[in-house]
Amino acid sequence: NTTPNARLNAPNKTKDITESVPGRRNKHRMTSRHEQVRPIVSSMQTPQLLIFDNDGVVVDSERIANAVCAEVLTEMGFPCSIEYSVEHFLGRSLASTRAHVESHLDRPLPAKFEVEYHQRLFNRYEVALKPVPGIEPFLRQCTTPFCLASSGSHERIRLSLGLVNLLDCFEGHIYSADDVTAGKPAPDLFLMA
Repeated sequence: NTTPNARLNAPNKTKDITESVPGRRNKHRMTSRHEQVRPIVSSMQTPQLLIFDNDGVVVDSERIANAVCAEVLTEMGFPCSIEYSVEHFLGRSLASTRAHVESHLDRPLPAKFEVEYHQRLFNRYEVALKPVPGIEPFLRQCTTPFCLASSGSHERIRLSLGLVNLLDCFEGHIYSADDVTAGKPAPDLFLMA
């Protein structure tokens, strides 16, 4: 593939940006994504606090959660694929998921939506949930203070961290969308952390 983006994102290759922007001259060179980040990271000051999200950062739960969400919504009268769930609900609270769906259905979802979702999700977590590769050694060796801020409920966060043996890493430093009026993408949760 010779599209500009394919050339710019090719691993371990350096490209002159002028090759991808017709009629534009630029002396800066573009490198792979990894190489672009390195100089920025090395020039940053040491952070005072690291704020981790839970789903997809600490626990590998996003594929499970989106499959369950799509399944439950479809059964409740809102045909939904995993892809639709990822696009519209990933990283959002169940309250925002409910609001989105109800605005498209022109009727309320059944009151049991959240209970049914959590019950199925927790059952799947019991058999399939894993930590994100490499996160446990990183957390156990990290000397910078850190916490967890997630759109998930406290119950969901604590269960998932417990299942992958990482609850002790975050104990006393867990923040949930349950704790704020406006969840993600509003900054309230991060400001609280």
